Formats: sequence, C-alpha cells, structure tokens
Amino acid sequence: MPTVKPRFSGKTFDPFVLNGRSVGSEFQGPRLLPPDYLSALRVDRRATARDDRRTVSKFETSQDARLHRRDVPPAYTLMSSQKAREAFELAKEPEDTRRRYGQKPLRPELLLARASSKPACAL
Repeated sequence: MPTVKPRFSGKTFDPFVLNGRSVGSEFQGPRLLPPDYLSALRVDRRATARDDRRTVSKFETSQDARLHRRDVPPAYTLMSSQKAREAFELAKEPEDTRRRYGQKPLRPELLLARASSKPACAL
C-alpha cells in the first residue's frame, strides 16, 4: 500500500492509516498494545499517575485549596515562632506547679493546656 501524505497541509494533518494484511477475507491490523518492554505494572502506574494529576488539578481549583493556601502559612508561622516555643516550654513551669499535676502520663497535656490558657500566651 502506498504511503498517503498530505500535499499542502503538512504533517499535522497526516491521515491516520492503519496498515495491516489480509488473510483470506479477514483483515489483521497491527497489535495496538503497549510494546513488550513495558511491563503491565509500568502501564498501570502511568494510568494511575494520569488519574492522580487529574485529582490534584481538580483539588487545586477547589474552595478547600484556596482556604488551605490562605490559612496554613499564617498558622505555621505562628506555631513555629520563638514566642510560641517559649509559651509552651514546660521546663519553665515552677517545680511546685509541675509537682501538683503529678507524675501521671496526662501531666504534659494538662500543663500545655494550662500554659495556653494564660493571658500572657496571647500570641
């Protein structure tokens, strides 16, 4: 079969030609499967990656993403500031206060709650 090429349109408009061979009254086209050197796992990973990109793209345009981009940086800045670290430093609590809260496993959480409720903890 001769190769069909567009005369004036260029390669962009090349017609799609499915070459094959006739066996009796049946036409056998080429295998339209991935090449043998691509494993099924790799093909599956690529399909999953395409789905992931669509999911990420969909999320990036959502209201949740806009809220995340607006709210997370200030929260991270606040929690990683020196002032926040000093406010929650349990070693600075007086010894008698730490003793009053006892040696129970819940003590650090209770002391942190106490520290966060102090008026001086207005970050």
